[in-house]
Amino acid sequence: MDLDGDGPTVTLDQGKVRGTLRETVARFLAVPYAAAASGDQRWRPPQPLKDAEAPRRNVALHRCPQPSRPTQTFNGYVLEDDEDCLQLNIWTPVKALEGQDASVPVLFYIHGGGGKCHSAHSPRESGHQLALQQGLCCVNINYRLGILGFLAHPELASGSGNYAILDQIFALQWIQRNIASFGGDPKNVTIWGLSSGAQYVSTLLVSPAAQGLFHRAMVQSCSDLNNVRQVAGSCDVWLGKTAEDWGCELCQEITGREDRQMEAMRSVPVEQIIRHSISESANDCYEPAIDRRASIKPMSSMEALLAGNFHQVPVLLGVTENDGLGKSELEQTIFCQSEVRSRADLEELFRRDFGENAATVLSHYWPKDVESEARAVHQALSLFSNDLWYFAGTHLMAKLMSSSSPVFLYCFAGAKRSMHGSDMASWRGASKSKLSQIMSRYLGNFARYGNPNGNDLVSESSADLPQWKSMSEAPDEWMFLNSEAAMKEIDAATLRWYNFLAAEYFSKRILQKVNANDCHDVHASKRMCREKS
Repeated sequence: MDLDGDGPTVTLDQGKVRGTLRETVARFLAVPYAAAASGDQRWRPPQPLKDAEAPRRNVALHRCPQPSRPTQTFNGYVLEDDEDCLQLNIWTPVKALEGQDASVPVLFYIHGGGGKCHSAHSPRESGHQLALQQGLCCVNINYRLGILGFLAHPELASGSGNYAILDQIFALQWIQRNIASFGGDPKNVTIWGLSSGAQYVSTLLVSPAAQGLFHRAMVQSCSDLNNVRQVAGSCDVWLGKTAEDWGCELCQEITGREDRQMEAMRSVPVEQIIRHSISESANDCYEPAIDRRASIKPMSSMEALLAGNFHQVPVLLGVTENDGLGKSELEQTIFCQSEVRSRADLEELFRRDFGENAATVLSHYWPKDVESEARAVHQALSLFSNDLWYFAGTHLMAKLMSSSSPVFLYCFAGAKRSMHGSDMASWRGASKSKLSQIMSRYLGNFARYGNPNGNDLVSESSADLPQWKSMSEAPDEWMFLNSEAAMKEIDAATLRWYNFLAAEYFSKRILQKVNANDCHDVHASKRMCREKS
């Protein structure tokens, strides 16, 4: 590391990057970790950069092209949509950068945004305070989004349906080669994601391709147990169509071609692709796809966790008290919204997934004091969705991993309404509140030791922190993060309902959905495309 009047310069395996200093933290924005995934490189695995000699300091921060408008970014920079978006932002203590400190833990953050929006360049997700207060080397990643990151198609080879995950794995490999130049410890990497980012962390936990690239994981508000999207197989959730089938329809819609679609797609202006982000045929382009033929995600998260086929590292995971985004992300109703309008329609939908238990499920979710039947249906589906993706799903994920890994479960209730994502500032230590200081210390300890309580040999790391019991120590409790932090028993009725969903939906119905129409014929989708034409 060179330090001059223009800021610190770090030499990497491919070129140099220049940063800036503030307080005792060095910041490096828009550090490229892979070449632009544009033109002929669209829908291909990420590629290494060409060597660059001059130190980079970009005034333009690139986010992956997306349907949302650019938002505020860091002072002195502009935010632009560009396919040359595979960038990292890095914050690291100056002492570590100068070699005065031992290698510091690395915190690798995967942003949320529904898989189709947002970027690593949001100031509210800055790693400055965690680097300053907790001594962490914080890395935020950009990755391909929406159609660019998740399109599946029979003409595609390695990575079909999972290019965003390949980007994340490629960046973690970059971390192994380069993070020591920033003072980070490549042998102590924590992956952390919020919302859809948490879903991708869940995928990395079961991905053989990510073996050895991380050592702890934080799953913030979203599990992946409900994901049944498959490259070459499907079920009733996706109208019996594979991800490749939907990809064929989408490509024909965009290009007007019935053959050699990917050749045409690679020459289409990116703005035209983004305009189709909300097409029905692009609905599945937000989450990873199961592909039995590849090592990225060879089985569903549910299958992998039940079989013990996951990276057995310490895991910290949880929800906010009023978590979830409601009916909008309930895949079961994406294709039948107009039909599910009444209590009878809803019972029929539940009968499909719960059989003779349909009436019990309907009774549990049906609101008692909503006069409008249409509103009651919407509210019931919202509560059901929130359980599957957040509350019950997260609890089951914690239980399944806790038999072989240290797992720490939480519920955040420290904001006015404690909605989805409302705990971000507290984990990052961005507030001076007592709770924020406690939560950021928990995160710092977890990244450093794999335990939010710290290390008994280092007394200051755990002083004044309420003891956080692991799931194996307290299977019916979680750390309740309110104005104070304390372990709290989960309500008995809530636990019974979580266990009911674990047995009757996740462990039974989800596995049926994944396996019922499993398709191992790699040419099936291609034949279907030809038959449609």
